[in-house]
Amino acid sequence: MLYVGAAIGRAFGLVYEGFDVRTYAILGAAASLNGVVRVLISLPAIMMETTTISTFVSPLMIVCLVSRYIGNGVFRSEGIYDEILKIRKIPFLEEEPPKVTKRLVLRAKDVMSMELVQLQLTMQVQAIFEILQEYNHLDFPVTDPSKGGQLVGSISRATLKAILWKKALSPRSDGDVECEESSAQSEDSLDLSYDQFEFDRLEEVSDTDLFNHLKGEEKCMYMSLARYMTLSPIAFGEDGSAERAFELFRTLGLRQLVVVDSDKIPIGVVTRFDLKVLDEEEDGHDNKAGTLASNGETATTVKSASLISMS
Repeated sequence: MLYVGAAIGRAFGLVYEGFDVRTYAILGAAASLNGVVRVLISLPAIMMETTTISTFVSPLMIVCLVSRYIGNGVFRSEGIYDEILKIRKIPFLEEEPPKVTKRLVLRAKDVMSMELVQLQLTMQVQAIFEILQEYNHLDFPVTDPSKGGQLVGSISRATLKAILWKKALSPRSDGDVECEESSAQSEDSLDLSYDQFEFDRLEEVSDTDLFNHLKGEEKCMYMSLARYMTLSPIAFGEDGSAERAFELFRTLGLRQLVVVDSDKIPIGVVTRFDLKVLDEEEDGHDNKAGTLASNGETATTVKSASLISMS
């Protein structure tokens, strides 16, 4: 784009004499590049340092402002970096929260996704593998059935794979008759330290290879997540403002935010996609969000993994 803009600027300078054609070439290059990337402040500074001519600051700022206005106002398009984010479907959040969150005073329960995959403190290996294979989530909330399903922690996908690879498993205590004989012959549970987790090696191991790494009787064993999970997960109240949730995503770099009710029981999850949709399709979501905000309707249906816990 620099060459194209410089060529157009030089051609313009040859037609309209009065200034050095090199000046037109520099201004044309800056205008062309800024029309593509929309970098208003950095580009003039870079061009000035490249040419070592301080008197070019004002002309460079003017041509960059004009090219930005033409791109945003006339053609109503965004810069190439924003377009790449859209093509790759990366939910990049802007600095300011969507206006609809302020205008309708949206709560977390109004924008959250109702489907939530949650784990329990003790799970069967077969159930863990099915979850890893069906969902590509990078983090899972952990609940305690003995406390009514309260949120007690979270565990990452990489940690789950590391535990399975190291076979830090426990024999069954009750319940599954099919695995009773094989579990009775299993070894004691293996406690792992963080240094023993081979995360780099496991990046190249697929879920299928991981499952094949386990023997038949080991697939019927159980895994205790209490010693490996994060004990202080980031959660958000269902009545918390969506604007505040947006700020948490921006400041903490979150991928997801578990929403809990007054009893600390997970009822949903807010992701970057949920907040990005409000920003991209604000007009289309005003009616839906407004209905939720006015009626106070909150779906509490949670898609929980079918798990078996040890007593």
